[in-house]
Amino acid sequence: MKKSISVLTIECKPTALACLLGGSLAGLLGAPAAYSQQTVVVALDEITVTARRRAEDLQEVPISVTAFTAVEIERRGIRSIQDIARLTPGLSFDKGFAPQDTRPNIRGLPTTRGRPPIGILLDGIDISSESLATAGGSSFMNLKLVDVERIEVVKGPQSALYGRVAFGGAINYVSKKPSLDGVEGSVNLDLASDGLYEARAAYNVPLIDDRLALRVNAIYSDFDGFFRNSISGEQIGGWETKGVAAALRFQPSEATDFTFRLSYSEDTAEPRPSYYFGQAVPGRNTTLALPANAVGLQLGLPPMLGAPLPASIRYPSLGEVRSADQVQLSIDPLTGRDYEGSETKALIASLVGEIDLGFATFSSLTGYTDGSALSRADADFFGALPAPVTLPSPGIAEPLAAAQITDLDTDVTQFSQEFRLGKLEGDGFRWAVGALYWDENYESINTSAFLNGFFRNPPFGPGNWSAGRELELRGPLPGELNARDTTHYSVYAIAEYDFSPKWEVSAEARYNDEKFSYVFGRFLNLGVTPAGGLLPAALLGSVFRPSSSTTFFAPKLTLNYKPTDDALLYLTASKGVKPAGFLNVAVVLDPNDAFYEPEELLNYEAGLKTSWLDNRLRVNAAYFHMIYKDRINQVLVPDVRSPQGTSTLVVNQGEAKVDGVELELSAALTEGLSLNLAYTFLDTRFTDSEIPSTSALTIAGSGNCRLGNVAAQIVCFTNTNGNSLEQSARNALIGSLSYRRNLDNGWRFNSEVAAQYRTKRFVSPDNRTWLPAHTNVDLQLGAENDRYSVLLYVNNLFDFDKPTSAQSFGDPFIAAPIAPPVLAYTTYPADPRQVGLRVGFKF
Repeated sequence: MKKSISVLTIECKPTALACLLGGSLAGLLGAPAAYSQQTVVVALDEITVTARRRAEDLQEVPISVTAFTAVEIERRGIRSIQDIARLTPGLSFDKGFAPQDTRPNIRGLPTTRGRPPIGILLDGIDISSESLATAGGSSFMNLKLVDVERIEVVKGPQSALYGRVAFGGAINYVSKKPSLDGVEGSVNLDLASDGLYEARAAYNVPLIDDRLALRVNAIYSDFDGFFRNSISGEQIGGWETKGVAAALRFQPSEATDFTFRLSYSEDTAEPRPSYYFGQAVPGRNTTLALPANAVGLQLGLPPMLGAPLPASIRYPSLGEVRSADQVQLSIDPLTGRDYEGSETKALIASLVGEIDLGFATFSSLTGYTDGSALSRADADFFGALPAPVTLPSPGIAEPLAAAQITDLDTDVTQFSQEFRLGKLEGDGFRWAVGALYWDENYESINTSAFLNGFFRNPPFGPGNWSAGRELELRGPLPGELNARDTTHYSVYAIAEYDFSPKWEVSAEARYNDEKFSYVFGRFLNLGVTPAGGLLPAALLGSVFRPSSSTTFFAPKLTLNYKPTDDALLYLTASKGVKPAGFLNVAVVLDPNDAFYEPEELLNYEAGLKTSWLDNRLRVNAAYFHMIYKDRINQVLVPDVRSPQGTSTLVVNQGEAKVDGVELELSAALTEGLSLNLAYTFLDTRFTDSEIPSTSALTIAGSGNCRLGNVAAQIVCFTNTNGNSLEQSARNALIGSLSYRRNLDNGWRFNSEVAAQYRTKRFVSPDNRTWLPAHTNVDLQLGAENDRYSVLLYVNNLFDFDKPTSAQSFGDPFIAAPIAPPVLAYTTYPADPRQVGLRVGFKF
């Protein structure tokens, strides 16, 4: 939206706030201040959003929303959810080892296991999912953005407005609609260091008496990657994206408007660079003491068969996580090159429209998604240069006794249909009712392999074993089907009433019925004989077909007060629910081991949105208190069926609380100069997280032990009460200073300095390791007119190089003297400085 110019008459007094902003601040910034009878002031842009399923000024919406316009998306190069998180306080996005391992965190709610706390919608249609065999929100969360008009990040539970998945918030991508007003098009090129180039094109043409319009766009993007794998000598972390989309808009009358959109994309991504910290490398691990009252205890059933708990255990390096000197990822023994990484294909179709019936508007949203993903990567995050080995037979291979490989072939189809009838505009009483049907079929052939060094070293094996050589000799391994079918039905209602010109009350709620049916396949067993012979690969265990269902009611109440036209105060109470289900990340020997009960989130929020000085200054704030109940987690717990006495099971683990504050400030400082600041404070803490354990690893990590019993077993009850939730920064600040100036011949100069800062984040609930504070500064300089644009940009101007993401996992690189299980973690570095040029042409 173009900036508007306001002409004001100001009587300047020494204490007048308008004069202070117009004079003192302008003087500090070197801009002339004019105190004549007429002063030209540039107002802030008004942003229109559809966060409440109607077009509204962002300042009129009683919800915490961060919105990005088409101009910002193009100028800032926003292409993925990772870019959105970088520019949204209170939202972070952690990389996993593969595109399906996507872990967003909103308002301190992490994605550790289960469905992510944030929903992903495209034009109001839910395309959210949850991975099988790995954590995260599936590859659909990582799709490259094409031809997007607006992005809206909505915070807090929004169950009625955003379907089945807005547990802690939602991201809605709004595509550009075909325009009926005339022919238009654009071509954009992006060239940057480290081999990045990208081309985008769009073309819009009206058809049939300006009642039908077609918009076509395409993208091709290629990137070499920032890092090199020292084992293979090749660049890794690059990608290639190809995509095309077409939208057809039909508007036979002012009362009817429908858009059909079809897109297809192919994304290939090389393995992500990462650094391993664990037992395989000296100096990347340490010892961690057990609590004094636990040392020497004999736990389990019967207690006399268990070894006494030691005084300490091996543990990855404590404190701030770091990067290593070089990336060391195993090469694929079947090809002799880096693992393929991933390939994702997605076909997305939608039909969205509405009919104005006079008394109400009828809306229909139909969506269909068909996606596939291949993923093959080193999942132990550590490799060694090939060398001569002798076992299990002589050859050249990686001289490591352990290996962990993720190998998944996934197919996903989704279909959804939503109908809505309502009148959400105007004064007085507003209402809407709706219904949603959503179905997903998720199938994954799992050929992942885990060769544990514990069982390939003496006394269980002959020693000097090469897991790489073993994989080479075995060749392609058998896979097993894992699947999940989700069927969702829900109905919802929204009611709003203005009981005075200043007061409004609203209520909304959704009743949900969600059913899951699963297929849990057998697990792959790769055994060796004591003499070193290879046992045939075998799929062991049983195929389980469990199911679950949950019905739940998710309400939201809001009270709004507008003391003036430029101020809004609101109070909100809302509830979010994640339904019961089964978690399929680890090997499942019994479906009851993977079952979890529903999670529940209660959110209480108070906020204000204000505009000052004829929209030259905006100040928004929100305080929220959230109670997070029955959070699911995957932990080591006592298990009499296991020879070690423990198993990794899924549990609903107690309660956590989050208190937070969000502050936003936008100011038009002088003509052409604007400032934006956004700050989020989060106080996250576990309040009831006690679990039973007989594992030295769990007891040492928690640092406490309350001796007790589970049936006949003697156990330690451990807890992380008072600790911070993982992956949550206590403080996050985002700011930008932009300067725009008109030049000769219709050209405009654009510049911006944008900075992001967040404090440390803990990697896991035990708070033993943490990601360092993160600082990033981006710079842009450019010029544009109505047809052409040129922009020079520098991302990560000061070349921040510390890790930005980390994950813990079971360490396969353990020898017999170290009893399993042992942890390791892997860290993912920040993208280094990148210099690029964007050029665009419109017609």
